Amino acid sequence: MSNTSEIYAYRFPEEELYNSVLNDESIKVKRFDDIKTLADNTLKENDVIVLYFPAFEDNVVDLLEILKRKHKTNPIVAIGDNYSQEYLEAIFEHNYFTYIKLPATKEKIIESLLAAKSKDCVYKPKIDLETELIKAQKKIIVLNNVAIALTTQKNIGNLLNFILTKTRHLIKADAGSLYLKEGEKNLRFVFTQNISTNWTGEKDVLLEINDKSISGYTAKTGLSLNLLDVYYVPPTFPFNFNQDFDKSSGYRTKSMITAPMYNKNGEIVGVIQLMNKRKDYETSKKGVKLEEDQIIPFNNEDVDLVNNLASQAAVALENARLLYDLRRTFEGFVKASIVAIESKDPCTHGHSERVAELTVALAKKINDIREGTFAKLRFNEKELLQLRYASLLHDFGKVSVSDEVLTKSKKLYPYELDNLIARYKFIKKSIEADYYKNCYDYISQNGYEKFLSVKQEMENDFIKQIKEIENTVNTLIKSNEPTVLEEDSSNKISELAKSEYIDRDGNKTAYLTEREATALSVKRGSLTEQERLEIESHVKYSYNFLSKIPWGKDLARVPEIAYAHHEKLNGRGYPNHYVEKDIPIESQMMGITDIFDALTAQDRPYKPALPLKKALDILSKEAENNSLNKELVDIFEKYEVYKCLEEK
Repeated sequence: MSNTSEIYAYRFPEEELYNSVLNDESIKVKRFDDIKTLADNTLKENDVIVLYFPAFEDNVVDLLEILKRKHKTNPIVAIGDNYSQEYLEAIFEHNYFTYIKLPATKEKIIESLLAAKSKDCVYKPKIDLETELIKAQKKIIVLNNVAIALTTQKNIGNLLNFILTKTRHLIKADAGSLYLKEGEKNLRFVFTQNISTNWTGEKDVLLEINDKSISGYTAKTGLSLNLLDVYYVPPTFPFNFNQDFDKSSGYRTKSMITAPMYNKNGEIVGVIQLMNKRKDYETSKKGVKLEEDQIIPFNNEDVDLVNNLASQAAVALENARLLYDLRRTFEGFVKASIVAIESKDPCTHGHSERVAELTVALAKKINDIREGTFAKLRFNEKELLQLRYASLLHDFGKVSVSDEVLTKSKKLYPYELDNLIARYKFIKKSIEADYYKNCYDYISQNGYEKFLSVKQEMENDFIKQIKEIENTVNTLIKSNEPTVLEEDSSNKISELAKSEYIDRDGNKTAYLTEREATALSVKRGSLTEQERLEIESHVKYSYNFLSKIPWGKDLARVPEIAYAHHEKLNGRGYPNHYVEKDIPIESQMMGITDIFDALTAQDRPYKPALPLKKALDILSKEAENNSLNKELVDIFEKYEVYKCLEEK
């Protein structure tokens, strides 16, 4: 693996140490000096990126964004003198990462680079899916609360306090400040918060917009800043951090994000600033001193969040931007949550978004209908958005389903099939051993001449037993496929479940365990009744999850719509066995698009995608059985709603 990977060094200085590394033929380091090279090139997964940290700090935001977007899995080696390995791991949490603290020898650098080529780094990423999902849920809730507050809060001071509080909470910052632009030349410092000093309040300090202060620089340039330590501002920046407050209070400001607040016209109306991301944020207490070892740098996800939420302070001044900005941010988190969910089962990647596209397209087509049952049914923009969110999140509860059940493609789990085959190999070996023992015993008791007269019969019996075992294994392997179980195979499984192999010494070996017999006896598909119920439980978990989110008036029915998408008109669906009158029309629509996508998906390794005609035939048959709404199925087919996916 490491022999094919390469090493790319960003802005190595013209110094003897780094030149000696670049010129060392044993590792062949490639140097690049501009960020565009890193952005434009697609590296192999194991290619190593070396960051000379004084240069990296000149453009933390853009470099971290490029690494996240294009090089998320590449090993990274950083070289610098102001930080520690543990401190920097927070901004490279998805990468294998090693920090070399200067001074360092050429040998130390080369050793670390070679180790990184094999991903043998000091830090190895450990991403917990469920933790990520919980974080995503909390972010959605906070963003939705911000939306509600922005539409109802009339007091500008309370609103700014709310935004700053929620922004701090979302990125776990100890402190924050808000500045509003006055005229073209000044910023007014209007609000500040600090957990560890237990200070929240309004300020009224006028600052000049120039590049001599951090907030002034952002207001002047419109650039977001992610400073790893404000005490070590890179010399390429024109400003320095004012330490007066720290010296007078004993506070230590370290990591900082500063972001501009843009209005709907793209004009900067203020600046939001967050300080000191805390490892111990969840347990922090007001008025308790923040220890420096609890401070970590902000990552680019934090920068993105602050950039999005900063615009909400601008909305407080220009409310017209509220719905657009918040909806975009909110949907981003919804999509991120879906990506996280579908990463549990990569085979269904993209399913939720396709179902959302299909369902909204079906609703829009219904809006054009002027005759029949749906002639008067219309979906406005708010209802279409509600339908889209319900569709995107309809499978969210799958996080509650165990990975092995969710991704189960055959009746037995791989380890169960391995155990079964190993057991039958043992039985074959046991039959073989018994055969040779029987031959030996016969010769010992009757002599070799008499043995020759029965040898063929004994051998034929032995071969027959072996063939029976081999045929049985073949039957079981065939029965393990998620196809319709043949009656002969079903009978054979039942017979095996009741019997066991007994060797000549009386030792017993089960042909099938109870669990194996149950799984292999599934008439169609791969799931046992218990596993099917576990899969079906995802609908209730989705509903419970969605019900906890304060959707607001316009999106209030998202949980209800998602909850009923597996119900059937004839009452044979789940989880509540609703009949047609109890199933929301939006859920009936989603039930059709969900089935259609499952039938035609190209990325299911356990089954081929069905041709379009076959999938439509199945939908029609389900409608004839009164499982699906026939008029909706007819609209879906007649107006070729499914073609909306071809445009994506």
